[in-house]
Amino acid sequence: MKLTSIRSLATCCIVLSLILTSCSEEKEPTNNNDRMTKPATFTMADLKKQRKEMAHRRRRIIFNNDGDDVGGYGAVDATNVQTKESVEMASTPEGLLKLRTTALLGSQVDAIWYYTTHGMKIRHSNGPYGRFYGPSNPENVAVRNFKTLTSKYGKDALEIMIEACRKQGIEIFYSNRMNDTHDSFRPKLTRYIKVEHPEYTLLPREEGKKFGYPDIRSLWAALNFEYPQIRQMTVEALREVCRNYDIDGIELDFIRHPLYFPPTMEYKAVEQKHLEMMNDMVRKIRTMTEEEGLKRGRAILVAARCADDLALSRSIGLDVETWFEEDLIDVLVMGTWIDFATPMKDLIDLSHRHEVPAYVLVHSAYKAEHDWSLWRGDAMFRFAEGADGMLATGGNNDVYPMVVMAQSAWGQCSLKGHGYSGVSPTIIPSNLKNHANPNGMFGYVGADFWLSSVRLNENWMTKVECCVTDISG
Repeated sequence: MKLTSIRSLATCCIVLSLILTSCSEEKEPTNNNDRMTKPATFTMADLKKQRKEMAHRRRRIIFNNDGDDVGGYGAVDATNVQTKESVEMASTPEGLLKLRTTALLGSQVDAIWYYTTHGMKIRHSNGPYGRFYGPSNPENVAVRNFKTLTSKYGKDALEIMIEACRKQGIEIFYSNRMNDTHDSFRPKLTRYIKVEHPEYTLLPREEGKKFGYPDIRSLWAALNFEYPQIRQMTVEALREVCRNYDIDGIELDFIRHPLYFPPTMEYKAVEQKHLEMMNDMVRKIRTMTEEEGLKRGRAILVAARCADDLALSRSIGLDVETWFEEDLIDVLVMGTWIDFATPMKDLIDLSHRHEVPAYVLVHSAYKAEHDWSLWRGDAMFRFAEGADGMLATGGNNDVYPMVVMAQSAWGQCSLKGHGYSGVSPTIIPSNLKNHANPNGMFGYVGADFWLSSVRLNENWMTKVECCVTDISG
């Protein structure tokens, strides 16, 4: 349908959007060679200025990719099931991107934060990253695909992702799980350092195996960050990432998984000394990114993911307030998979007072992950609290067209559908003359719709005049 030169007055304003904004701007492709060329002079003052600008770029949706796409997960039919076909796809750059990334291009996903271990060349080397994160069992389909990618195409999974993002002007972070515990249940994922130094884990394997999930003691394979060796190896492993990859930043994902010190295994809050240990490590990570940023002539951002509120974060060793006060992080992500109704406004407001953009995890429970109304309701709730954007994690993610009705006043509903599940628009073109429009100068747009959301603030209702040039779909 084409509507040309129509001045439409929407009494119930309609703004086309995916999830977040009413105005989509096209992403500018970036010249990768320009990014890698070091300026003649690049001082700490230049770095900090650039870092602030980079931190406040637009991120409507951050897609956090688990990185197991290199093993064939994330099939194109959205089932996220590993199949023979999907495993084969992941052995080529085009196939790897098709599993989870290609469909995001041109959407409102402005940032991809990529966690990939099996698919990184430095994991399969004897450097700081490989010694700390390297596997004790180095053979699986993901590793076989990694070897094919590097031998036939000369790039590992993260390098392929970086190249794709650069071409589309999408931000690319390396996302680091600060203490992944999947090897508590999946021995094939055990890192070599835990075999070489079993004393580094929070519980001995024999003790942890006495408990079943969700008993926190069943996550026995978590590393004990009381050991200074663990904290220092973390810093040096991340340094190797920053030296070897053209990333915009690193995410410190402290929620994968939130166990760092012995008191947590006893369901107790950590002590002040533990907060100081973690703060010291975060300071070293910030210093490291500044050192490496100065060397390459471009800032490296630090994002951190914490729990749902300050008290819960502190109880496991994450002193977010100190990170703000000492300018240790550039971006904050908050949220777990436990309680989606937890208010986060206070933490969002605190982040904004320190000029740090704040993003909230949106994931309306695994059992309902394809109930998009829950995702949209969760997102609307967080935007009302002041979040700068949303982060989606996992394998099955999609982006759906939305209509925002009187944004911040009413709510959201799907553009697609009929009756109770969608919108019934009414469009009166400007050339239709009647008693209200005798000279054919005005067109009108309105809509009938049902909302399952609560009205937030009727005083925020407003009128918008806009020119609609094209409506399709």
